[in-house]
Amino acid sequence: MNSSVVRIIAAAVMIILVIVLALMGKWALLLLTALVGLLLVDEVICNFMREKRFAIKHVINILVFIIPFILFNFFYKTFAIHILFVYFAFFINLGIIYYLFAIPMQNERGPKVLRKVSFLIGIFFLIQMMSISTIFHMTENWGKLLALFFLVNFGMDSGGWIFGKLFGKHKLWPAVSPNKTIEGVIGGGLLSGILGNLFWIQFIGTPRLSLFVLLPFLGLVSHLGDLFQSKIKRQVGIKNSSLLIPGHGGVYDRVDSLLMLGPFFVLIMRVF
Repeated sequence: MNSSVVRIIAAAVMIILVIVLALMGKWALLLLTALVGLLLVDEVICNFMREKRFAIKHVINILVFIIPFILFNFFYKTFAIHILFVYFAFFINLGIIYYLFAIPMQNERGPKVLRKVSFLIGIFFLIQMMSISTIFHMTENWGKLLALFFLVNFGMDSGGWIFGKLFGKHKLWPAVSPNKTIEGVIGGGLLSGILGNLFWIQFIGTPRLSLFVLLPFLGLVSHLGDLFQSKIKRQVGIKNSSLLIPGHGGVYDRVDSLLMLGPFFVLIMRVF
């Protein structure tokens, strides 16, 4: 079967799964979020760092992620600290952006440091996934915000792929991601903004001029997560974070842009 067809089918299955769980309620989606977090910890520990599954380091990181994630979400009214995770994730992602653009591709310090601080992987993904889970607790209309969150990311991802295929001539950053083009990034940002604003106007609120700028910006921010993971994968010498999802690679390959987008999206939505 053609790789593009496999990719589209896998994406459709994932979208249907999210929709079905959303109809079941936010706790079903939070359960999925917890599962995604566990898989992220597993992929990075086992595939990026080449540690053995169920070794002490692997188990500790799993526990460091899952126990606080469950407690903080189940007792979110008691703890009331979700916004702290958003700010932590925001500053972590600013550091990731610095690493992406300031550290040379051939520099091996990044992967070496990553292996030295492997005990922090569970904490890293706890902060990132807690930042995203804040969307579920922000408002009673969490479903609409979550849909907008996914739509902004979907527009960037799909627009980049479509416009890159149709019009891509100028490579964006061959050393990091040889298939991405400038035309694809521009098209992805535009589609992200168009879909996001149409959804906002139809389901959430009145048109706002600032959102015509901010939503495409959020789409571009999400793309930085994809570039960051591509850089790390090249530096550690792997192609995919795993082979779990046909046509997409691993869970990290699928949600890297969502992790980058999460805190930026939450902070901007808090303003509106």
